[in-house]
This record gives sequence, structure tokens and C-alpha cells, in this order.
Amino acid sequence: MKFGKYTNATAVRGINSVDCPFMIMHSYDDEVVPYDVGIANYKDEITNPNVMLKIYEDRNHIITAKDGNYDYEVLEEIKMFFDEI
Repeated sequence: MKFGKYTNATAVRGINSVDCPFMIMHSYDDEVVPYDVGIANYKDEITNPNVMLKIYEDRNHIITAKDGNYDYEVLEEIKMFFDEI
């Protein structure tokens, strides 16, 4: 009752209701936010055509770094996504 209409809010509904580019990146081996509870696991429910979903195998929680260094290929993917906006 305290939060009214926001009680039933979900990430999927929020993503599907916006009209802007939206990038989701997740790694299967993420130990901080396990894949099975992350938004990427709900990809079949995301219908927003503006969503780019990138799923990685071995990035753990910090997708933009690999072996303790910046991963410039991933950073370039992010840059290209936002350059297209």
C-alpha cells in the first residue's frame, strides 16, 4: 500500500516501457550478481527493440576488465553502442 502502483514494478517492465537505447551486459560466471538472477536471464521477456544484450562466458563481474587490465575491445563495443544513439 505504501508504494501504490510501483509495488508491481519489475526491471523487465521498465526496460520494455522506455523508448531509448538500453545496453545490458552480463557474464555467466558473475559471482556478485549470478546470471540466473540477473536481468540478462530474462532476455526472452524483453521485447524492447532498442535493447542490446551482450552475454559473456568468462568476465565475472567486471566485464570491462580482463586479467586486471582494461579490455579495450569491450570498451569499444560500449562506445560504438552509444555513438549510434
